[in-house]
Amino acid sequence: MGYIRDNFEKFIYYKNSKFITINDNINYKYKFSELLTLNFDFGKLKFLNIINLNREELEIIRNWRNKDKIRKWMYTDHIITLEEHFNWVHRLRTNNDAVYFLVEYDNDPVGVVGLSNIGINDKSASIGIYIGNEKFKGKGFGKIMLYTLLKFSFDVLNLNRVQVEVFSDNIVAIRLYSKFFQKEGTLRKFKFKNGVFKDVIIMSTLKEEWLSKKDKWRDLYENTLYRNKW
Repeated sequence: MGYIRDNFEKFIYYKNSKFITINDNINYKYKFSELLTLNFDFGKLKFLNIINLNREELEIIRNWRNKDKIRKWMYTDHIITLEEHFNWVHRLRTNNDAVYFLVEYDNDPVGVVGLSNIGINDKSASIGIYIGNEKFKGKGFGKIMLYTLLKFSFDVLNLNRVQVEVFSDNIVAIRLYSKFFQKEGTLRKFKFKNGVFKDVIIMSTLKEEWLSKKDKWRDLYENTLYRNKW
């Protein structure tokens, strides 16, 4: 039985309005588990932790996730019900192996980024990202959001390795990930979708690579964010 089915009236929506401002000069003195519950302010771009969102905000995310052109690239591509969505949020609140954020630009919702399969001992995680708001597509926000997620992963959580799995025919996503990740290999015929077995490409980046390139990436993506108006 799902948590919401058994405890619907007890499912409390609360919004933690506190934001941790991110810059290059702060030593984040929080427990790892605490960092997975907070909101983060990167300037014009803000990461609102999904466990802190209200019903309306959660429904925005569910509607995005159920769009054909978003769910077609997911491992789980069925229509997400309200109960499934709330159960997922509850799992995020009670486990320390994943964190997801609603991304806002100047208080306008843009999309979702997240980390799953977080290994505290191994300091590793898998990333996920999509733009849900159509007005921000095709304007370079994917690169900005991914750069910011890596900044969070390596500078805030102090991870050592971040990886992504992507279907081999998702050319747009592969082009984006190739700006930050190295290809490690291919999981041949790894997932069965739409009547065929599909290959999945694994890509990764390490903290040492982030440290060697983050100044260049900051110039490319943070400065672009502040120069342009969308």
